[in-house]
Amino acid sequence: ENIIMKNNSEFKLADLGLVKDCKEGAAAQDENLMATPAYAPPEVIRGEKDVPGFKSDMYSFGATLYQLFAGHAPFVHDDPMVVCEMQQENQPPPLIAVNSALPPEISMLVDKLMEKDPGKRPGSWSTVLHSLNEITYAWHITNQQATPPPSPAENGSGKQKILIGAVILLTVCLLAELVLFFLLPTPQPQAEKTPVTSVQKQTADPVPLQPTAQPAATAKNMVSTPVQKPVVYQTPQPAKDPLDELEDDPDELKRWKKEIKPILPEDPYTRWEALKEYLEDNLYAPKDARKMFRALEQKKDLRIKELKKMKKLCEEGKASLSTCRTLVKSFDSELSWAVEVFSPDEMSAINQKCTELEEKVKAASIARQKKREIARKQEEARQLQNRIQEAKSELLKIRKETLSAHAQDFQIMTSNFRNKYADLPDFEDYSEQLEKLEKIRNMAKTPLFDLIRLNQKHLKGQIVFPTHYPTYTFRSAENETMFFLEKKGTVSTGQKLHATWLEENLRVALEDLLYQCTSQLQDFNKDSLVTLFVIAQCNGFPVRQYLKRYSWLPKRTREEVFMLLNEIHQMQK
Repeated sequence: ENIIMKNNSEFKLADLGLVKDCKEGAAAQDENLMATPAYAPPEVIRGEKDVPGFKSDMYSFGATLYQLFAGHAPFVHDDPMVVCEMQQENQPPPLIAVNSALPPEISMLVDKLMEKDPGKRPGSWSTVLHSLNEITYAWHITNQQATPPPSPAENGSGKQKILIGAVILLTVCLLAELVLFFLLPTPQPQAEKTPVTSVQKQTADPVPLQPTAQPAATAKNMVSTPVQKPVVYQTPQPAKDPLDELEDDPDELKRWKKEIKPILPEDPYTRWEALKEYLEDNLYAPKDARKMFRALEQKKDLRIKELKKMKKLCEEGKASLSTCRTLVKSFDSELSWAVEVFSPDEMSAINQKCTELEEKVKAASIARQKKREIARKQEEARQLQNRIQEAKSELLKIRKETLSAHAQDFQIMTSNFRNKYADLPDFEDYSEQLEKLEKIRNMAKTPLFDLIRLNQKHLKGQIVFPTHYPTYTFRSAENETMFFLEKKGTVSTGQKLHATWLEENLRVALEDLLYQCTSQLQDFNKDSLVTLFVIAQCNGFPVRQYLKRYSWLPKRTREEVFMLLNEIHQMQK
């Protein structure tokens, strides 16, 4: 009602009361449902707000195209609430079934626009416009190859066109005669008693005329030029409609236009029933009503043909669920037409078959859903297993490079591992292993000089570095230099032991410290002892043999040392 058509070519859109304001800063829209039931999308009726607006507009546009080509809305009922329910649950009859003269592409486009699921509708208006352009182009190409039907204006001016064609044809004939007159050769003068012969048909090279001996024989040699009659092409006239010759009763025509026609329903079936009842009770019904009923009768014939085809499919056992649903809907909405094809028993059988097919489809859908769920879980398990294998491989790589990698590179490897595999179910075990590797690395990289300096008070001034040096008494450590005094109390010249010497001769310094200061090591704290043995193990000192020989190490410290020694042993392997 809001689309005004002018001269079958121009369309005007009026009454934009339901249009939403999409500008920035626009006032909030009314939360209540505001829509025309005949064109309202299912998601708008349900009140869904997460569907893009243009998807809902596509549904309304499809319903508008349906009414444009079918002559009525997809769903028609006196109660708007019933129309809203039909929009959500029912499928409209295919457009090609309602109007068989349409191209199938139009029907398929409308079906796609009116999908109940917004996700199945076209993704953009550009796609819809492209489809319409292709259909229009194909229609123009088809109509250019065929002869267009005559319009009423052409029929009215048919005599005038015939007269003009005749004048043009006569003019062409006159010009042709003049050309022939000037092109034909002039006849030569003949002797006496030479009979006059007719002009022979001109060939490529003119041949002189030869006189004949007997004048009576010349008639046989005469060749007459055939005169072509003008061909008059007449425009084919459409067959006259017998109803056009009838005269309507003025009172009944007035009643038809004002009282009957405006209240006719949009649905073809209900309109057919109303017109049938009107024509049966009124012998003076106007020809407009009879023409309308005749057009509906043609739709009825097409519909009955479709019902017969679907009935044949049911009899052959090839009917699909959609076919059965269409038939069941026709039993409810087109009963008078359906009873001409189906008996009550056949209707009941089709209803039962539709129920069985729906249950079967539902069961198959549930089975497919379960199968997809099982496949999804299997895929997740497979991916989890792959990630576990990847985590083990990366952890093994980190274990190999714990002692050799640069400090920054090692930190990056451990940080990436934690970020990548934090969601694994056994990540806590991996985290404990990483912490153990980090602990071993920190201990192994601790300078021996710092370890001695932190525990110098427990050495009680007795330390020997190295065996080929004289015996010195430990005094202090400043600026990474250890000063050693002789037992006499005097400082030996040049006897300064630097930290760099300890790092360069780490194995010799460890042996001197462990073997010569065993009694003093008992006063070291636990962390210093563990660190000392880790440094010794990483530098090739036989820690296990040493601990078997010297059993002074406390039990808890011994257990921690042996645990770290096993880990270092695995890393070195």
